[in-house]
Amino acid sequence: MNQRQRLLEQIRQQSIQKRAQALKEAAQRQVNNAPIAAGASSGGGGNAQCPPSAGIGGYIKFEFDEFLATGLMQLDYAGDVNDRPAYERAIVPILFQAAIEFDSDQSEWVAYFQSQAGTLTSSSPRLVSDQWPPFQEDSVAILETTCGYPDLGRYCIEYNLGGNVLNADPIPLWFDGTNTTELPDGWFSGVGLFAWVEIEGNGFWIIAIEDVGQTFVPGTQDELPVGEYTIVPGVTVTISEGACEF
Repeated sequence: MNQRQRLLEQIRQQSIQKRAQALKEAAQRQVNNAPIAAGASSGGGGNAQCPPSAGIGGYIKFEFDEFLATGLMQLDYAGDVNDRPAYERAIVPILFQAAIEFDSDQSEWVAYFQSQAGTLTSSSPRLVSDQWPPFQEDSVAILETTCGYPDLGRYCIEYNLGGNVLNADPIPLWFDGTNTTELPDGWFSGVGLFAWVEIEGNGFWIIAIEDVGQTFVPGTQDELPVGEYTIVPGVTVTISEGACEF
């Protein structure tokens, strides 16, 4: 087993070991970390203490096979729908994106999550809440929504896949699914994954594209390494600071 395979196997084993503990701690985190604007009105009117310009933080649980993580969708104000503020965020337009809008017929807020599983929905009487019902697909769930979200930076990732170019606006991930107050363990772009690992005191980023390959880049955990990197011949990943302009 070469060095890359050993590192990936180590990440996989750590995820398996932490899975059960992470679920228990995630529930405790919801109790301890109340939403910033906990006074949202139950009548669907939003929250006067949460201005639309602050945006909404959507903490989402991802669970695929043995992989468990919490992702943060930084949803930004996108105008009004049904006389209420609406929020949206695209990782990759059409492929991976999310939105929250007010449904005047239901008098509830509806969260939409578009992924490879299709369009998933969940409704809540409160915009800021930790009581969102499960999606139809149980591998993804909303843990909570908050008024505003931490500033962890924004990036635009350009994937050049043998001449086919695709841009993605990645979201931060915490692999153990629990302590989202610390620096992210990785970033998810819908196309690939950026994972921070430390081996014997040395830290670096794994830049991976599923079914294609990965490369290893030195850096620091507080930011993705800006630059162009070759995954395999003909396939490159270019990381730029600032959100994509789709």
